[in-house]
Amino acid sequence: MAASKPKYPLGSPQEHIEMCKTHDLRIDMICEDCDKFICGKCAKTNHKEHEWSTIPTAATQRRRGLFDFLTKIKEDLPGIDEKIEKIPRQITENGDLCDAEIEKLQKQYEEIIAMLTEIRKNNEQRLIDNLEVKNKKLNKVKSELNKKKKELKEMVKFMEDNKSTMSDYGLIDNHRELRKILAGLDDVNDINLYEMFRLEYRGN
Repeated sequence: MAASKPKYPLGSPQEHIEMCKTHDLRIDMICEDCDKFICGKCAKTNHKEHEWSTIPTAATQRRRGLFDFLTKIKEDLPGIDEKIEKIPRQITENGDLCDAEIEKLQKQYEEIIAMLTEIRKNNEQRLIDNLEVKNKKLNKVKSELNKKKKELKEMVKFMEDNKSTMSDYGLIDNHRELRKILAGLDDVNDINLYEMFRLEYRGN
């Protein structure tokens, strides 16, 4: 890494006196209000309401208090060192605070996940219980359908075998029983059972 360039490369604070860029005059004054070097014309125009003085006068005034000024700076240096020494400790404390906040966020995250997991488990169990109930109903429907199917087959065969010899009363009575069995089929509607299951799922 290259060494920083010294402020006074010639070993002296003396600098070349610049010219005013606005009026092209020699800068020989200082505006105390703006803390800015100016020329005589600047003092009479842009800085006429300000407190200003010549550079030699301002330098004389500063020389008078220079010792006390420098002494005060040297007295303040230990305080700066103390602040510098505190910075690593503050960095460590900031890191600890950050870690604590991250740990707190992690704990909150885990609590939320636990709550969501519990909700999911409850909903899953509710769906499973609902499924068992509906499946029992469907199995009951299946049993009833098989029963009615068997009755229908027996009735159809009986009427086919005896249609020629069956009395009028018997024909009407058996025909009525056949219609009752067919009407019973309308009471068994697995589509409605499916819709019921689907709606209950939405409601949960």
